[in-house]
Amino acid sequence: MQRSNVVEALYRHTAPRYETAIAPVMRPFAGDLIQAARIRPGDVVLDIGTGTGIVVRTLLGRAGRILGVDTAMPMLRIARSLLPAGTKHVTFLQCDANTLDGLGNACCDVAIASFGLGDCHPDRVFRAIARVLRPGGRLYSQEWGPYDRSGDPRAIVNDTLADYVTEAAEGLRQRFRQHLAVPRPWDTRLQDSDDYVEALAEAGFIRVKVTESRPVTVIFDAGVSQFLDYVLAWAPQQMELQAMSIADRRAFHQAATQRLAPFCDATGKLHWQPLVFRASGVRKF
Repeated sequence: MQRSNVVEALYRHTAPRYETAIAPVMRPFAGDLIQAARIRPGDVVLDIGTGTGIVVRTLLGRAGRILGVDTAMPMLRIARSLLPAGTKHVTFLQCDANTLDGLGNACCDVAIASFGLGDCHPDRVFRAIARVLRPGGRLYSQEWGPYDRSGDPRAIVNDTLADYVTEAAEGLRQRFRQHLAVPRPWDTRLQDSDDYVEALAEAGFIRVKVTESRPVTVIFDAGVSQFLDYVLAWAPQQMELQAMSIADRRAFHQAATQRLAPFCDATGKLHWQPLVFRASGVRKF
C-alpha cells in the first residue's frame, strides 16, 4: 500500500470521530493562524487539508471565495454538511495536496494549511502551492514541532498505549503500524526554522517568515478523559485500543490517567501547550 493510500485511509477511518473529539482541539490553533493571515474581502482562499472544514467555516464572511481540499472524501462530506444553509462561494474538492491536481495555475490569493501538510513531501507540496497562488499570493501554514517524549502528553499516551497493544496485527492495523514506524518526509526534511526557509525559497517564495513557538494553550475542561478522547480518536490508536482485551484496555486507561496527572491543575483540567512551526511567505511576483 502506497504512503498516500495509507494517509487517505487514516483520515477516512478517523472521520467519524473527528468533529467531536479532534476538531475542538484544532479550532483554537486554526483561529489563531487565520488572525495572522489577515484575510481581505474578495480574497480567494485555499484551505489545504480542510478536514471537516474548520478553517472554511471560520472564514465565512471574511473572504470572497473559499476552496477546501482534502484527500479523504468522508471528511469532505462532513465539511459540506456543516456549512450553514444557503452558504455561497465555498467549494470542496478531493485531491492530493502534493500536487493540488484539479486546481488551475494562479487561481488563489491566499493558501492556508493548518496541520494539513505534515503527511506531504515538503518540496512537492510547496511547489504545488506556489503554482496555484497568484504572483504576490500569500501562504500561511502551521505544523507540529518535535515531540518532547517526556513533556508532551501525546507522546505519553502513545508510549503507554504501546505497552498494552497486541503483538500481532493484520490488515490496516498492521499497515498503520508500518506507516507510523517510518519517519515522515516532512519531519526529516524540515527539522528547524532554517529548513523551512530554505524549502520555501526553493519553491518560489519570498519574504519568508518562520517561527517555532507555543502560540496556543488548549485547556481540556474534562481533564484526562477528554485528552484521551482526542488522542485515541485517530484511527491507528483507535484500532489498537479496540483490539485489546477488556482487561488490557482498562489497565491502559488506568496507567495513562496516572501518567497524565501532572498535566492537570487543581481542578482537574488538563493544560496542553504544544510546540508549533508557523511559516508564511509570498509567491514571487
